[in-house]
Amino acid sequence: MRPVVRFPDVEALTLHHLRKVIPGFQGGPDIPQDLASRLPFTMVERNGGVTRWPALDQAVLALYVYGADRATAHDRLQEVLAHLHAMPGSAPLVSRTYTIAGAQFTPDPLTDGPRWYASVGVAVRPEKGIG
Repeated sequence: MRPVVRFPDVEALTLHHLRKVIPGFQGGPDIPQDLASRLPFTMVERNGGVTRWPALDQAVLALYVYGADRATAHDRLQEVLAHLHAMPGSAPLVSRTYTIAGAQFTPDPLTDGPRWYASVGVAVRPEKGIG
């Protein structure tokens, strides 16, 4: 019988890491109602990936960074990317990070505000076996 394993929530793990390493970091998996008062804000959303059972979950994360202006949003995205690429070895369970789609300016059609986007892969090991 194969072992049963459980992988961590990569969105939550990533947001926890970013809150630890970026002072005053504002971010979450959803856009808050009070977005304007929380800028710059980073939305981290898992939008796919592949599990290489039983050893790795290779999550694909979309990063949407909102800012008061284009430059502020850009700078925060670059800071987030730098810390994400430093995660292996510093964040528990993270074995690898890699860029899927580099920085792209994509103004938000809902808020009409400045927004930058990038997509990254975050490979994590299982938390533990189950059963």
